[in-house]
Amino acid sequence: MTMQCGDIGRDGYGIYISPSKKYRPRFVFLPDEGMAWFLDLVKGRKRHELVFVRDSGKPWYGNQKHLFKAAVREAGIPDEFTFHGLRHTYASQLIQAGATVYAVAEQLGHANPTTVLRTYGHLSPQIRESEVRQRFTTVSEANAMVAKEQREALRKWRSSLHGGDWREYATIHDVRDPEQPPD
Repeated sequence: MTMQCGDIGRDGYGIYISPSKKYRPRFVFLPDEGMAWFLDLVKGRKRHELVFVRDSGKPWYGNQKHLFKAAVREAGIPDEFTFHGLRHTYASQLIQAGATVYAVAEQLGHANPTTVLRTYGHLSPQIRESEVRQRFTTVSEANAMVAKEQREALRKWRSSLHGGDWREYATIHDVRDPEQPPD
């Protein structure tokens, strides 16, 4: 981890990630909580100092593995969860919150959004449903009132459709008889 203190807030509200073998340089925007954490971490330190150092002041290479595993166990997260899993959690949460695949691709350092679509596309049925329900303009005030009166029943019904496996939600299944030719 070669991030320097000067990389925090360097080009905006976030952190600069220097180029590596796999990734091109990029700027990652942060939420308030992340920005506050990084700013607190580098407070009073010189711009050229490494952000992540051991108590001895030496670079923090490979130290995070056992610390991360200890944090995973303490949090009650399955032991198989890896540090890289944080990246997937981050991307999944952005997608589920309605971020565009373009924004997520930029945040992750992907050259194009296709990788994000391939990896997180299974989340799109829930997102599409949410977008339609939130953004659709009322056509009939009478129907809107009926829907408002039935809000709790509709919520329960919608929840029952999700079943136990979110990956299967809104999956299109072919219900045609395999013996019958398509129309």
